Amino acid sequence: MHEALRTSQNKNIQDLFKSCYDCLNRPQKEAFLDVACFFISQDHTFVKTVVDSSCGDGTSVIKDLTDKFLIQISHGRVEMHGLMYNLGKNIASQNQWRLWKQQDIIQELEKKLLSELDSKLNFPEGLKFSLEELRYLHWHKFPLKELPEDFTPNNLIDLKLPYSNIIRLWDSSNDVTNLRWVNLSHSINLQDLSGLSGARNLQRLNLEGCTGLKELPKEIMETMRSLLYLNLRSCTNIISLPEITIKSLKTLILSNCSNLEKFQMMLQNIEALHLDGTALKELPKSIKHQKKLVILSLKERTKLARVPDSVGKLQALQELMNSRMRMVL
Repeated sequence: MHEALRTSQNKNIQDLFKSCYDCLNRPQKEAFLDVACFFISQDHTFVKTVVDSSCGDGTSVIKDLTDKFLIQISHGRVEMHGLMYNLGKNIASQNQWRLWKQQDIIQELEKKLLSELDSKLNFPEGLKFSLEELRYLHWHKFPLKELPEDFTPNNLIDLKLPYSNIIRLWDSSNDVTNLRWVNLSHSINLQDLSGLSGARNLQRLNLEGCTGLKELPKEIMETMRSLLYLNLRSCTNIISLPEITIKSLKTLILSNCSNLEKFQMMLQNIEALHLDGTALKELPKSIKHQKKLVILSLKERTKLARVPDSVGKLQALQELMNSRMRMVL
């Protein structure tokens, strides 16, 4: 009897949720289904940036859904009631516009329907894809040396191709102004970053373990005026870097760039600087001017003769790590 009562109560709640869904406008319905299928427990800022970008008029459908209590923001992540989540999945499963189950994706690919449908894909291994306006592409071990010639990243916001075979992304003439996050980590064949020319809104660039990369062209770096995070960890073929002058940069990781001998920077907002495991013989001359520097890592240094006295005078510095000690200031 208790089970029958619980089932009846759930049915009533589902009917209420369905009526709330039916009252949404088209963009809100699309966003609701996207969240249910792809973005549960994802970072709020990330989801808002990706989903709201489809509106194009400055409105926030994620805020609309939150205000209507159809989704919740908990500890910075997007969540949804279990019954609401089931409702979204059930509605989405009634058409072929969103695919999230691996067997369904394979079946549709085999039927070659994807060339005709405005479909969205969600591979468990990371590929998410929209055939009309690609905004979000995750592909672990991407097999090609370059993205297809007819690929246009105009609307791309988030690109993750870790452990790929990529040598370069695409032609440098492509519009990449919407890019916010790029992760090409451990793509050992990567040599050419010209495809990121003009990525003035890029915030995070992860090139960790890209051992084929020999340089970071100055003309490309100068266009990245919004970059907050740059990770070059274990890029062992980089010998020198152009002077880094990105005013927005807060985190710079050069750890285990074992052949890096030259490095200068003019940074106003750097908070974390990781130089452990490099071949640097001296710290950048501008280190004494880094008023916002909180973390300086010099662990496993091999050629750095000494840490200048000026480092100890940095007012914001809270943690200094070197090969002999870790000091919390």
